[in-house]
Amino acid sequence: MKAICNLLLFFFIGSLVSAQDKNYSVYLNTGIPIIKNIYWNTTNFSIDLGIDKAISKRFNLGLGVNYFKADLLPSINTLTFDRKAFEFYLKSSLGIKITSKIKLLPGIRAGYSFLDYSLNEFASTNKNTNGFSLTPELNISTNITEKINLSSGVYINYVFSQFDIDDSINIPDSYVKKHENIVLQPSFKIGLAFSF
Repeated sequence: MKAICNLLLFFFIGSLVSAQDKNYSVYLNTGIPIIKNIYWNTTNFSIDLGIDKAISKRFNLGLGVNYFKADLLPSINTLTFDRKAFEFYLKSSLGIKITSKIKLLPGIRAGYSFLDYSLNEFASTNKNTNGFSLTPELNISTNITEKINLSSGVYINYVFSQFDIDDSINIPDSYVKKHENIVLQPSFKIGLAFSF
């Protein structure tokens, strides 16, 4: 994973230094988590800020930051975790023209995430974890003007880490204890990009 991040960073920096045509875009996206048992009476959201560089007519490289917050309702048989995540990432995307104003943008992000979480069903203190992240995403972008695009899409953020449970908490056998090595954070997003 570290090698992939270094390779993406090398190509991104190389393209910025050597590019003759300075075709950049800055984007801001906001969204909502798509997680089962989400608690809608609190603020649940994701926000994305970054910059892309067009390497060719169809291929972009970029970098950015993402913040993700999700509060879940307690479950009667599965352990769930409220979480806040902050991610730094490198990104690549491919632009597939659908019409003169609409593009399909499949892409992937590779980065590093810092998570703050707490067990939902039983009283516990906040804990922290971190790990490499990989995020496939699919967006649709529409030209509003020559310089401004409106985009919407979905992504699933895979963080290669896990939520731990305090040994002092006595959990009944009726609860499913999932010890997964990947934290999933799916989200729907909508945003604007400004090209310059």
